[in-house]
Formats: sequence, C-alpha cells, structure tokens
Amino acid sequence: MAKIRVITCVCLLLLSGALFAQGTIRVQQKSYRVEGDLMIFEGEVRFFDGELKIFADSIRYNTKTEEGTAEGNVQIVSPSSLFYASKVVFQLKANRMEALEVTGSLKPDLSLRAARIVQTKKGEFRFYQGNFTGCTQCNPRWQIKASRGKLVQEDHLELWSATLKAKGVPILFLPYLYYPIDNNERKTGFLMPSVGYSTFKGYTVREAFFWAMRDNMDLTVSGDHYSEFGNGVSGSFRYGDWQGNFLTMKGAQVGKDGNSDYLLQGDGLFKTVKGGSVGFNVNMNSSVTFLQNFSDSFNYALVRNFYSSVYLKQRFGRLNLQMNADTSESYFSYNDRTIKIRHLPNLEASLYQSALIPRFLYFSFDGGYARTSRLFGEEWTTVPRFTASPTLTSTLKLFPWLFGTAEYTRKNILYGKGYEDVKGKRTLTDKDLYVSQDKVSVSLTGPSFYKVYNTSWSGIFSKVKHTVEPVVTYSYSSLNDEDKAKTPNLEWNDNLYYDHSLDFSITSRLITKKAEGESPREILSFGGGQSYFFTPERQRIWFQLPTGHAPIKWSERSLFLRAMPADTFYLSLRGTHNQYYHSFRNLSVSMTFHDKGNTKYLELTYSRSKTLRPDLDDTPESSDFFKGRLTFVPANSPIKVTTFIDYDVKEKKLYSAGAFAVLKFQCISLNLDFKKVGYRPSGKDTQILFGISLGNVAISPDLWNEMKSF
Repeated sequence: MAKIRVITCVCLLLLSGALFAQGTIRVQQKSYRVEGDLMIFEGEVRFFDGELKIFADSIRYNTKTEEGTAEGNVQIVSPSSLFYASKVVFQLKANRMEALEVTGSLKPDLSLRAARIVQTKKGEFRFYQGNFTGCTQCNPRWQIKASRGKLVQEDHLELWSATLKAKGVPILFLPYLYYPIDNNERKTGFLMPSVGYSTFKGYTVREAFFWAMRDNMDLTVSGDHYSEFGNGVSGSFRYGDWQGNFLTMKGAQVGKDGNSDYLLQGDGLFKTVKGGSVGFNVNMNSSVTFLQNFSDSFNYALVRNFYSSVYLKQRFGRLNLQMNADTSESYFSYNDRTIKIRHLPNLEASLYQSALIPRFLYFSFDGGYARTSRLFGEEWTTVPRFTASPTLTSTLKLFPWLFGTAEYTRKNILYGKGYEDVKGKRTLTDKDLYVSQDKVSVSLTGPSFYKVYNTSWSGIFSKVKHTVEPVVTYSYSSLNDEDKAKTPNLEWNDNLYYDHSLDFSITSRLITKKAEGESPREILSFGGGQSYFFTPERQRIWFQLPTGHAPIKWSERSLFLRAMPADTFYLSLRGTHNQYYHSFRNLSVSMTFHDKGNTKYLELTYSRSKTLRPDLDDTPESSDFFKGRLTFVPANSPIKVTTFIDYDVKEKKLYSAGAFAVLKFQCISLNLDFKKVGYRPSGKDTQILFGISLGNVAISPDLWNEMKSF
C-alpha cells in the first residue's frame, strides 16, 4: 500500500508541473487494483500536496515503463492556476506530460483553451490549436487564437500565428506575440502594435519590444514604417537606483532612399566621492526643419533650444566647483536663423554666502574660465574669458515691519581678445581686454500692513487676512562705454548694461482660514511695479520709443494676479503694460480647473507678445496664441477623452488641434489619436492613429512625440 501511494504521488506531481515537491502528501481514492505491471486507481482520486490539489476519475500507471494515464474530469488546482483536461498521459523516465482538451485559468485574470498541451519541464508547457483571453466574462470581449504557443507559469505566454478577435470578429494578425502573465507591471515582451494614417507621413505601422532588464532598468525598442518616409527605429532606456544615480536616453531615426534624419535626447547623473557627481545631458537633431515637418509637437513650431553638455561637479562645504563642455543651438523659426555656441571647456567656481559678521554681513563669490566659440556664417570665432565677481551682502531687520538688504558686486572680466579700431574698421584682435563693472542694490521690504476680518457669518471662511507688502529697490550698475564697445559679445553673459533706477512694487494678498486650528491658505494675490530712471538717456529699455519722443523717466508697468479660491481652480494673469503705446507689450492669462474626482480637467492659456522694436527688421511685430486642453470622463462611462487646440489669434491660423480617446471596456482598451497639424513648413497634415491594449500589454509608444522640450 505504501509503495502504491508513493508511485501515485510521483505521477501526479509530474502531471501538475511540480516535480518532487516536498511537503505533506495525502491520496484518497475509492478503490485500486493491480493487473500485472499495471496499477489502476478509480473513484474520485484525490491528491493533496500543501496548496496543490489534483482530482481525477481514474489513474492507470505502468510500473515497468513508468507511463501513466489520468482520465475523467482531470483537475489541477494551485494558488495561481486551475486546469481541466479530458485525458492526461505522462512518462516518468522522459519527464513528459501531455494533456488533451484543456481548459484553464491563470492569475491575473487569464483564461486558456487548447486542443493539446505538452509539458517540457517544470512550469513550462507547449500548447497547440489554442486561444487565450484576459476577460473574465462567460462571453469574452476579446481573445487571441494561435496555432501554437508556449506557457511559462506565472511568467509569460508566447504565441505564433496569432489572430486577435474582438466579439468574435478578427481584427489583427500577428506572426508572433509575447504576453506577460505575472503581477509585475514591468515585464519583458512585445507590446501591441499601432496603425494609422497621415496625409504627410502616409500609412504608419509601429511595433515595440520592452525589455525589463532589472527592477531599476529597462529598454524599449520600436520599429516604425511610414509609406511616405520609409522605415525608422526608436528606443528608450531608463536606469535609476536608490542613491540618486540615473540615466535616461531616447532616440529616433527615420530614413528613405539613402536620406536619414534623427533625434537624440537624454540625461544622466552619477555620484562620485562625497559631494561630487558627473553627469551629462544631450539634445541633438539632424535638422530643426525636419523636426517641424515630422514631429507632432506644437513646441517645435516656435523657438527651439537644443543644449548638450558633459560636466563634473564637486562640493567642498560652501564651495562648488564645476567643469563642463557644452554646445547649444537656438533656432528662431520666424526668420529661419540659428545661433550656435560652444564652451570647450567651461570652469566655474561658486562660494555660497559665508558670514563675515553673523546675521549682518555675508561674502559670496562667482568666477571661472570659459573658452567660448560662436558660429558666424561658416566660421567659428573663439574667445577665452576669465571672470571673478566677489559680492558683499548685508541684511538688516530695522523694525518688525521693515526689512532691508544691501548688495555690492564687483564684476571683473579678462578677455583674451577684444575689438580695436584698425584703419577705421572695427576688428577683433588678439589683444587682451580687461572690463570691470560695479553693481549696487539696496532694497527695503515694508512697512507691511495687514488686517484680519471675522467672516464666520459667511459659512465659508472663519477669518480673512488682508496684507499689503511694498518693496522699494535702488539699483546702480556702472558702465564704461569705451570698454563696452571693445567687448566681444558672443553670448548673453558678455552683455554689459548701465542701470540707475528706483524700482517700486506692491503686493496685496488675501489669506483665509476655514476653521480654527486649520492651516491658512492664500486665495488671492495681486500687485504691480514700475521703475524710475535717473539717467534715462543711458538706461536700457525693452522697446523703442515712438518717433520724436524724449527719453523716458518711467518704465513700463508690470501687473500680476493669482486667484486660487478652491483647490480645483487656478487663475493667473501677468503682463507688462506700455503706457507710451497704450497697450500690453506682454500678456499671459491661464486658467485651470478640475473636479474633485478628476473626471474633468480644463486648461486655457492666452499669450500675447509685442516687440515694439521697429528697428529690428528680422523680429516679428507681435504674436497672439491661444491654447486649450480639456480632459473629461463621462459619468458611468469607460471613455476618457482629451482634446486640445493651439491657435494663432493674430494670423487666424490653426497650428494644431486634435483629440485622444481611450475606451476601457473591462479587459480591453481601444486608443484613438486624431490630429490636425497646421504649422509644418511643408503644409498641413491630418492624421489618425489606432491601437489596442490587452490587459497588461500596452500599445507601442511613439518616441518621436514623447521627446522632452528643452
């Protein structure tokens, strides 16, 4: 009897894919008999091994050949699966099991049917003429039928010659599909393909493979086909660890008939010794015009900045040292102009504020060396530059309601080249040029006023506090006009401007409390500012005065307003009003709203910019843009829709508009992306992209349009 039970246990363990499992084993049956080398167990045969349970009507086992057969309502139950089969044949020596007419379920929410399943090793099965689905309904919303496949328990499925059916209708054929079936959200495998059409790119097909290398590292590689652009490939790599080290890279390339274009972006940071780090960031492309034509990002239609660098940082207390090499490219679409600047190398030293007299006088320092190059036409102009800028800062609390700050900076610059008048022509020579500038600023904050109102009668707020905070700042920057004329202005840091002004600003705030003991919350702030120029004839202003107008004493007026009456609403207005042209030179208005359930989200933005510089022929006179974003989830609906629009108000031109819709219907997600693009240099474009997500297998990403905007 003992020998019979041991053989039974071994056979059933093979059958379940849990060979030679250890634990408490129990076997129950109504009867058994022996016919030569054949052992026959009959009548509700039950096998228990811990959490594993196996049931069958009968089991026949040949002790000589070590072959067995289980028939009649065969069931294999484990915490992660449940299988039914009409018949199971197994061989002990060959470590092989074959089941017929198999129906089963796997966690998480996966159902499987197959005409035949063969076990090749523990936990691994091959099946033929099967289908599976992630739906739990009696009538599945979708299923995939395959001629053959491979199942690794609690890991993944591999399918060959697979056909995706929705409600019984074939909609997609896949020669190969990898489907993860464990609870890990990041699992190696092929993603679902997406298809679409664009009047500019033609018909598109995209497929991607996701490789979960480790818990903190993964890679996505995508293949793309465009009927009008040829074939492309894109990829994304991510790495991060608990120490704060990280590396992200994204790249895409597309080409046809020997022509190729690319985009590469990424950044990384790795910590070295205490206080030190080495890092990089890269943003490169083959052609900005190509990006405008190929990418669906509205940002590429405006001014674009591409910056790449590699750097090394080290901190010693309050002293920071940095060495880097970088290159930048700024593209201005309105006049098709590009500015390219390089630093090879750039050394910087910064000393944070150190107390000379505690709570009163502080010292800080900025300096370094840079070898700056800028492209003019077809030639690079290179100028070395040394800088040293010590700063003294004094802070003083004059009264509880009045706070003062004074700051003095001596900016010293030594250029390895400078401009000279050579035979009546301004020429860049190798003669050293030393330039210095003194900067002084004194700021007073206050006196601040406030008043608290008891508003418990409103039923909304218990108290409202109104504050008024004025700030007055005196600024002075010296400037030698002769030195300025000799300075080689390769970039913004080389610009030296004279300043002698008195700045006034005031901010008013409303702060509320809903109830006693709760934290106060600001619901409204507004204010403005203006500057008075002591020597307006030398002061730099951001606009050109109307013809015949005398030098001005007062600057433009800056205004702002922020309203946050509830956690779900935000309104912001900011602008610069020019009293000489009686209009806003800059104006920005934005509003966001979302409900508490996050089923609706609305964002509206209007921006207006006027140059007011008729002397600059290559600068646009003005621009007016309106942007809108709306996301909503209808009540009791599986649909989520996001719509957007980018519109040029001045030109009455649609830059881009479209909608993204996601339909999550129980175990299947349908993704629809519709866009109209009007900013391409090559013309307008209408496109549509469609994809399906099944369970935990998402659609292939479009990395061209996931790139960051620097």
